[in-house]
Amino acid sequence: MRIDGIILAAGLSTRFGRPKQLAEWRGQPLILHAAETALGSRLRNVIVVIGHVADQVRAALNPVAERPNLKVVYNPEYEEGRASSIRYGLKALPKDAPAAMFLAGDQPLIGPELINALIDTFIQRRPLICYPVSGLTRSNPTIFAAALFPELMRLTGDVGGSALIEKYKSRVCEHPIPSLGTTADVDQEDDFQSLP
Repeated sequence: MRIDGIILAAGLSTRFGRPKQLAEWRGQPLILHAAETALGSRLRNVIVVIGHVADQVRAALNPVAERPNLKVVYNPEYEEGRASSIRYGLKALPKDAPAAMFLAGDQPLIGPELINALIDTFIQRRPLICYPVSGLTRSNPTIFAAALFPELMRLTGDVGGSALIEKYKSRVCEHPIPSLGTTADVDQEDDFQSLP
């Protein structure tokens, strides 16, 4: 089973105060780091959904633009919230996609090892949803089986897959990780400044 990845990077970054997709971490924009990490994993295809400051984000992806398994998709409805990016990402998937891993463009400490471990857990356990967890705290990235794509397509506003996780809690698989530090996301400037 080959799983595709969708990086959600179309948002306005209102809490961050500037386009966080373009914030430089360790000498490169966060979005480029996210794309390189996903491309370095066993994901079959990597779809990056862009919207806000699309031309700049597309330019930031130039170093990996020629990769045959990378596809950049523009979401003209990005101001409507996360659900619109989920829809555009799903529409760009191959028709035979058995599942999709949703990744945030603002979790630079995630490495290909975690992505691959989630893929392995999903393939072995065959849940509807799989995500990393430390203690009782859930994090991203999250894999959704194709059976849930129609429900994901019906989401609206700034809503992600959390509602489906609650709805199908008996069919989820939690992949334990030692610490949430590796999945820390960047919501505000303080989060960014505290990255190692």
